[in-house]
Amino acid sequence: MILLLENLMFKRLALGLVIAVISLGVILIVLNILDIAEDYRLHLPIAILNTVFVCPVLILAAYFAAKVFMLNGSPEMLGLSCAVFAFGFGTLLYGWLTDARLNTHIVAHDSGILFTSVLLSIGAVLRTAGINLTKSGPRIKLIILFISYLGIIVIIGMATWLAFRGLFSFLTTIAGGIGLREIIRGIAVILYVALAIIYIRIYIKSRSNFYYWYSLGLILFASGVIFISQGGLESLIAWLGRVSEYAGGIYFLVSVLDAYRRRKSAYSDSGKMT
Repeated sequence: MILLLENLMFKRLALGLVIAVISLGVILIVLNILDIAEDYRLHLPIAILNTVFVCPVLILAAYFAAKVFMLNGSPEMLGLSCAVFAFGFGTLLYGWLTDARLNTHIVAHDSGILFTSVLLSIGAVLRTAGINLTKSGPRIKLIILFISYLGIIVIIGMATWLAFRGLFSFLTTIAGGIGLREIIRGIAVILYVALAIIYIRIYIKSRSNFYYWYSLGLILFASGVIFISQGGLESLIAWLGRVSEYAGGIYFLVSVLDAYRRRKSAYSDSGKMT
């Protein structure tokens, strides 16, 4: 009973943090519209903070999601593992390409954002379709993971390299004055929000901790993309967006750890029964 209450308390705190981040973001956007404190800049080491708060968390999330995939063959977990890896890889490139132009940083970061949303969506679609790889052997699953990770590195790395050479740009303007960058981020936000709604509905029916933390992580990722798009590189709203992404990564990790713990427990119990 105590553990149940503690779990409920942490879930409420987690929801409160999401509401606080979104509320603060709305306030900062309104202040920018009113031209109040719009020029304030927070000069912090973006590369170091991204490395410290994004990469270790997402590496752990990718690892444990891959472990769950190896245990149950869930394409949802495969998609989650690849998605957080893509986001971490894009964020790492964004922070440490110190000699690159702005477009190169944007391509690295936004490619990671787009890949994350697409891979999560693929996992959700395959889950809805009832497709899984439960009967596939460990070797097949490892090959799938290896090819998926390698594909992410190659595609994001190639896009970033082409941007570095000036052969590819997300800063180009499409018809109607809308930039390619805005379209890519818009697609990512739409997918994040749509997935969050789907998983909230699943959580309401199942009361699964995994889907609770997963849906909140999606909301934070969507908020992060929106807020970063609203201000300058070192503006308060952009930093709030990064904090939102940092928190979203932690929520993904919590959801994956819950799934891993439950799957290991079920696997152990089945082993004892046999």
